Amino acid sequence: MKYDYLLCSTAVRAKQTADIALEIMNNDPSKLITSNALLEQSQGSWEGLNRRECYTDEIMQKLDKLHIDFSAPGGESIRMLQKRAIEFLKLYIEQAEQQSIKENREVSIVAFTHANLIRAVLQHYLQSDPKYTWLIIQNNTAISEILFNEHGMTLVKVNESAHLNFLIPES
Repeated sequence: MKYDYLLCSTAVRAKQTADIALEIMNNDPSKLITSNALLEQSQGSWEGLNRRECYTDEIMQKLDKLHIDFSAPGGESIRMLQKRAIEFLKLYIEQAEQQSIKENREVSIVAFTHANLIRAVLQHYLQSDPKYTWLIIQNNTAISEILFNEHGMTLVKVNESAHLNFLIPES
């Protein structure tokens, strides 16, 4: 598949994944646009720590109460992550919409990014209750797809990993 807009987090592992995927799909990697706006949620002073040390019973109660407004000390909440991601993606979605109308064809965007960011974006476009954002599963290298057209937004796939089957040796 050829993509019109190639977007990527500035994280090394996201860029590596993008490079591999774009090569396999025969897309021009020089057109890849990297942005900090697509980085994973900042965990602030918790970065690099063992999750068990951070997520105490008290913290879990706060998380349960605040949902997407909870943030680690010095970090960002899912809502903050969502805001920066949506602001960034909105520009490309609007450009794609205009290009689609002008050229009378489907215009596609691919974004190589991170699980919490994908959850936050899906929650936003699905307009679901923010407290259920954590229920959206997004595994490493899985694909989620949203279609925007004249009828609105359609969720096409979430957490799809069939493309990885060729990597799993047969038993």
